[in-house]
Amino acid sequence: MTKIPLAVRSKILSSYDTFIFDADGVLWLFNKAISGAPELLNSLIEIGKQVIILSNNSTRTIDEYVEKKTMEDAGIEVFGVGADHVEDYTKGNFLTNIDVSRKVSAVVVSYDIHFNYIKLMRAVNYLKDPNVDFIVTEGDIIVPGPVPDVILPCTGWISSAIRTVSGREPFSIGKPNSPVFNYISEKFNINPKRTLMTGDSCFSDIPFGNRHGFDTMLVLSGSHSLKDVEKSISEDSMEFVPKMYAPSVKTLLNDEEIKEENVVDEISGA
Repeated sequence: MTKIPLAVRSKILSSYDTFIFDADGVLWLFNKAISGAPELLNSLIEIGKQVIILSNNSTRTIDEYVEKKTMEDAGIEVFGVGADHVEDYTKGNFLTNIDVSRKVSAVVVSYDIHFNYIKLMRAVNYLKDPNVDFIVTEGDIIVPGPVPDVILPCTGWISSAIRTVSGREPFSIGKPNSPVFNYISEKFNINPKRTLMTGDSCFSDIPFGNRHGFDTMLVLSGSHSLKDVEKSISEDSMEFVPKMYAPSVKTLLNDEEIKEENVVDEISGA
């Protein structure tokens, strides 16, 4: 029998020194902070806890995340960002050729609302060269949005399309995979046994924590719900099952916000 308890602030504060949070669906939804999130982060920092925000979100432009000059100084040339219109390549109903004479080192796949047939064609033709790396930032299928019950596809569908056509398997650098774990382990003093990973995704956040020795907490303010956890339990896919859950990070602000009868509320499955 598997039991997933509701998180309780007092127990959590005494059990962990490092708190890793996903961002979208955990701390904010688009540009709006989730209720209690700023206060929680400040309270954790004030009592000396190490707080890390670890997001797979790569929707910012290069200029927004890092000055373009920094990229150029590092010797990295980037192209392919933004819209790519069919009219620029053909006047007919079919596209039968594409220019891939420009040398590249890698095809890097991330969230892109402009992804289309042209970008797919360019990517798979570059990937015919085994010396060109195939890298994906993450494999999230959906991303939480501000409109309830509206599904927002994420990077996973794009990488799946390129994988299918190219026959190449990508190297994923984001959660739940090890490159990002190796990075934060080198940069921060982390004891996995004293670390809590909090996220809203049973496909990225929770397995990331479980694979790397962290305790895990699912918040229900984003992508996944208790039904998703129940499904993973029924399929014996325990990698996707958190150690605990909470309605949102606001639950961790004050034990008094949790009614006593809810503290023993559990998910049970065979």
